[in-house]
Amino acid sequence: LEGEICLECLSEERLKAEGYRLKEGEILTYSLQSNPLQPSSLAEKVAMANEILASWGAVAIDTDQKGYTGYGFQYTIDAVNAALDPDGWRYELLNHQVEKSSEKAHKAFVLLQLHLRLANGSWFTKGPQFGGSQNVDPTDALKGALSDGLKKAFSHWGVGNLAYRGELKKAEGGRKP
Repeated sequence: LEGEICLECLSEERLKAEGYRLKEGEILTYSLQSNPLQPSSLAEKVAMANEILASWGAVAIDTDQKGYTGYGFQYTIDAVNAALDPDGWRYELLNHQVEKSSEKAHKAFVLLQLHLRLANGSWFTKGPQFGGSQNVDPTDALKGALSDGLKKAFSHWGVGNLAYRGELKKAEGGRKP
């Protein structure tokens, strides 16, 4: 678990039920005492996004060229938009780089921060997060790096984090959104 969460709002049992793992003796703190945010509402929205992703089943799951299994980018965005609303999140591209890696390929890297809108209208930020991709076309390499960085950033909030924990398996079935 990254960041700080109100222990009074989210119990250790609820955190574990929602997929967060605490190390033995780990203490959660909350430093925004003046913030009227109810973290459980954000946690509920993250849980909703994960439920939406899970409901789509295999159609939402991709395996990349390296053999890693994860949720497809557009499915992740669709689930987040459904749970948080499209204006409930934004990202800030802090830096990007595209370089030729071989005669026929380009590598791209991005550094971004993900911002989620809280119940009181303020923004809460996690990051920065890196993303990377390689493609023949430099623009597609950059788009891939941005997709990679955003999916990883969302996982820091808990959205789609089964993939990063190695618990997501390509399964049969599911329905398209």
